[in-house]
Amino acid sequence: MTQKTPLVLLLCGSFNPVTNMHLRMFEIAKNYFNSNGKYQVLKGIISPVSDAYKKKGLVDAQTRCEMVRLGIKSNNWLELSEWESKKPEWTPTLEVLTYHKKNAQHQFGNSVQLMLLCGGDLVETFLIPNLWKADHMEEIFSQFGLAIINRMGSGPEKIIYENDFLYKHKSNFHLINDWILNDISSTKIRFFI
Repeated sequence: MTQKTPLVLLLCGSFNPVTNMHLRMFEIAKNYFNSNGKYQVLKGIISPVSDAYKKKGLVDAQTRCEMVRLGIKSNNWLELSEWESKKPEWTPTLEVLTYHKKNAQHQFGNSVQLMLLCGGDLVETFLIPNLWKADHMEEIFSQFGLAIINRMGSGPEKIIYENDFLYKHKSNFHLINDWILNDISSTKIRFFI
């Protein structure tokens, strides 16, 4: 029997507020990876951005972290990381991944893989000029990989297959379908509050 790669999933974002869909993304990814025979998901980490992100309507980091803490309190494999949220400046995703990779290796050994968990809509942002540094994308895609939950209204497969840079890394992208349609988002929740 082949040994499974130990895997830690990291979800970054504002979590303004955290939603059931954020938490469901972890469950969908865990089921996908644990059932494909290659990986064993050890834990999931939620990393809220700091107040320095300066997003309109962003609730303070302490409150957002408390919302996450309450959302995962009955879950034994998800954890909140406050490291990014406490930084005085916005922290690039690559730096957050690198920090958590070192922690995961310390906790689980050097064979552990850390992967960025994201919604399909994040893939679209890789095409926005000057939003992501090319060398950061290269390292994220090649050294960490993406677990992409295909959300309603996003089309990550098309974007990946039509972009040479993304296509080059397609073997490190795990496109995971959520067969239960759910378009809950923090943006919609804030709009209706």
